[in-house]
Amino acid sequence: MKKLKPGHIVALIGSILVFLGVLIPILIQQCTKKPEEFNLVITLRDADTKERIEGHVFINNTAIGTFINTVDTPPAIPLIQGRYTIRAENDGYVDVIAYIDHIGAPIDIPMRKMQSPRVNNGESQKPDPVLSELALTPLPMSGWYPWNGVTVISGSTSNECIINSRGRLPDSAGIVNEHLGTTLRGRTLILCFSNTSTSRFSEGRMAKLESDNIVLLSDNAFSIMGFLPEEDRLLPNGFEFKIPDTFNGKLNIVFYQAVLKDLKITAYYK
Repeated sequence: MKKLKPGHIVALIGSILVFLGVLIPILIQQCTKKPEEFNLVITLRDADTKERIEGHVFINNTAIGTFINTVDTPPAIPLIQGRYTIRAENDGYVDVIAYIDHIGAPIDIPMRKMQSPRVNNGESQKPDPVLSELALTPLPMSGWYPWNGVTVISGSTSNECIINSRGRLPDSAGIVNEHLGTTLRGRTLILCFSNTSTSRFSEGRMAKLESDNIVLLSDNAFSIMGFLPEEDRLLPNGFEFKIPDTFNGKLNIVFYQAVLKDLKITAYYK
């Protein structure tokens, strides 16, 4: 067998190194590349008349539904390719659960009318005129969980929670929801605080809001080191926050060295 000369070996090693120098960056780029998002467009229709109807659709276990009306073009929901569970709700129709393999194609969801409208405690649900006038949608607070000494229970409505603490909180504690989906992207979140006088807040710092671990400042209040000032704020003057277009579903309400007693937070978005 013919032996390679030292010069040939050096040349071969150099060629291999050049090849690896080209291949490795390509492999790294492929491994770190974010999954591509495709827009999912959903249309709700009456199963009998085939006409468009309004309602909310929920993707997998997201707490916030995407509202679909009959006037505007159905909204495009950005999702990576994959399998999803879609739940459609309308107060006058039977809920529909659909399973889809999302590849970017639009889907129609037919819904059948109920015998009678949904009721709560025997009374028909009626839209809140205040919310309708302000074009607000309640943000459910049921999917939030406490951390680091905070306790949270449901309030009188689905979008209200009541927060307490086991004594004085450390520098960082609060409530968080990591599964809000992408519906809030580009929307305005409104947080209303009430019963603040029964709690004690250090240095006037009531609470701060983090979106995907980045602090958001209120658009209609002066912040104190990133925190909201200690005061009651109810509609139509709730604290407003613009949610980034890159929002990935995590919101965190953080407290600083506070003693919380029946603090009420009510959430909306528009």
